[in-house]
Amino acid sequence: SAVYGAHCLSVPNTCVPGVGRLLPAVLNPMDVEREARRAAKRKEKEEKKAAREATRLHNSLRCDERAHVRIAASIALRSTDAQRSATLAEIPGSDGNDTELHTPTAVSRCGLDLHAFSLELVPSPWGSLTSLDVSHNKLTELPGLENLVSLTELDLCRNEFRALPPALRQLPKLAKVNASRNHIRPNAAFLVLLLQPPGLPSLQELDLTFNKKCFKQELADLLAAELPSVAVRLTVTFPPPPGAYVGDAACNRDATLLRSQLEPYTTLALRERLPPAPPPPPPPHIQAHKQHNKIKLTTQE
Repeated sequence: SAVYGAHCLSVPNTCVPGVGRLLPAVLNPMDVEREARRAAKRKEKEEKKAAREATRLHNSLRCDERAHVRIAASIALRSTDAQRSATLAEIPGSDGNDTELHTPTAVSRCGLDLHAFSLELVPSPWGSLTSLDVSHNKLTELPGLENLVSLTELDLCRNEFRALPPALRQLPKLAKVNASRNHIRPNAAFLVLLLQPPGLPSLQELDLTFNKKCFKQELADLLAAELPSVAVRLTVTFPPPPGAYVGDAACNRDATLLRSQLEPYTTLALRERLPPAPPPPPPPHIQAHKQHNKIKLTTQE
């Protein structure tokens, strides 16, 4: 092959790593370096574009008020995670375990206005998930929850559950459950789930505040006696605690108890109880104009 001076090399037609296409048999080292820099810049642009798209999807999932947009963003993020896992699995020398390093261990499906739960909303593999947040929805059950065997935290706050999911007994690592602001009833199934052996062996925290049916002191005493290692939280209103009577003066009430009386109500319900607000005063320039007209009329008289 021909040689063009000291800066030229004689190599066979090949694909230079990082360049992505065949180069001629005679290469200039500066050309090779230039092509490598261009390939690096293209890769950097693609990574930035993917990061911007992921940020947009995350923002839609957290901030958009439209339920269908949030659900679409959740599905798109799940698809992106699956594609990244498939790409890692194709890397030479990978045994398939590298995909677990890029699988999220905490998943939030908060505020999506969900009426039904499905494992399709949760990225796989499900066995690696440790935290699940489905709060602020309209769920009544969690089918397939028993597949999340590594789950340690579960947030069910502000849903429409009438009972704790029976599948909680099949989660040996579950340590924290937030079931506040639901419609949970302390019936026989509730007590069997929590108190009958083996129960929930790893449970450390159970939040049942602002469940209207879980309001008696005797229930709090029973759970405290039977579950001494679990921090159980209840909103007790019977018998009424000191300072919680409606007829007591505001100066004698405990502020924390007063807050517990108001929190179960929505903002709209509290506004309906308030007297109508007086109309706002006119802007200063209008007030000055009226005052000027008044003085002008007085002078004319």
